[in-house]
Amino acid sequence: MFGSRRLAKRSIVGTQVAAKWQDGRYYPGVIRGEYAEETPFTDAVYTVLFEDGYEKSIPSKSIVGPGFMPCTACVLKKGQKVFLTLNGREVSGTVINHSTEVDEVLASVSLPNDDNIEIIKRIDEVRLMKSRKSARLQDVDTDYSKLADLQLTETKKRTVSSGIDMPGKPV
Repeated sequence: MFGSRRLAKRSIVGTQVAAKWQDGRYYPGVIRGEYAEETPFTDAVYTVLFEDGYEKSIPSKSIVGPGFMPCTACVLKKGQKVFLTLNGREVSGTVINHSTEVDEVLASVSLPNDDNIEIIKRIDEVRLMKSRKSARLQDVDTDYSKLADLQLTETKKRTVSSGIDMPGKPV
């Protein structure tokens, strides 16, 4: 019985996170396992598999994602890749400046028509990873005129039964 560990209800293995690299920027990856447990003197250390295939042990204080530090607690460096929602679509951008005094991020965003714009967003509107809802955010090209083209004159009438038909009893 000694030495056996109980697994938590929800394992963080497989969780999508963004982890701080040596250059001070956050890069997306997946938690592969726990390298070292948290103690009163040290942070827990997790093995992160980055999207480029590199695997590294990262302390929990340098990880952003569910169960870890929120993006609002980060200081973003110039050149950090971020994701924003602009006109109902998720777009990627690059941080130009992060003003921690007012919690605003100035980012350069490339639009689909190859124009570059600079936009200011609050830090809580900035993501370090692609949104899971990004496919839905990008697929907002619904033609609402077709939905409004209902023919209200042809209403389907439901017949109301005068009683409930029951099968006969076997004799």
